[in-house]
Amino acid sequence: MGVRHQSLESKPQDLDMSIPSVIGIDFDNTLVSYDEVFYRAALERGLISPNIARRKNSVREYVKHHVSHEAWTELQGNVYGTRMREARSFAGVEEFFETCWKYGREIVVISHKSRCAAAGHPYDLHAAALMWLSETGLLASAGDRSRLNVRFAETREEKVRLIARWKCSAFIDDLPEVLHEPSFPASVQKILFDPHGEFSDFGGGLRATSWQEIKELFFSHDRICTAC
Repeated sequence: MGVRHQSLESKPQDLDMSIPSVIGIDFDNTLVSYDEVFYRAALERGLISPNIARRKNSVREYVKHHVSHEAWTELQGNVYGTRMREARSFAGVEEFFETCWKYGREIVVISHKSRCAAAGHPYDLHAAALMWLSETGLLASAGDRSRLNVRFAETREEKVRLIARWKCSAFIDDLPEVLHEPSFPASVQKILFDPHGEFSDFGGGLRATSWQEIKELFFSHDRICTAC
């Protein structure tokens, strides 16, 4: 399957398809897949029945509508905190990172994440995220760790300011609302990561359903020959 919404052959003239020198990437649900861990955590707490789909969004909708918003908020803190080790990266993330290092590209991870959980135990969510990056080898894969920067924002607006401050050439996020934020820098190439195909009508950028597609978008043979 190819990149969605805009094909490489029919890209608009104002879309910069050169290989970005600084690639910005969201953290939750973009690098990290939480589907299985949210399902297990909710099931263990008796918040869902076993027949609920093993998808984070399915668990969220069920808990919020059939239990309470507070129960969902506390579940989030538990998963993003003490159960962070159970989360897995999306298939292809490690290969994408390695390819970036191979061609001298810089990655900055910019996450909209509060430091402390909003309900339940006050987990340090920033520390948990950094621990996950370290234990999964994504920090170590950089070799020169100065090439992998990680920044956290308390608000969406602050996240967009960080994208501009780090001079990202492209930004990959799973939330259309981030990419459509009014203050989002016009010069930054927008890429929506849509692994479950939920946003087929996304406009204003590219849409990809896998990290393999994103890797091909940035590092196809023709583009590497042109840029390097």
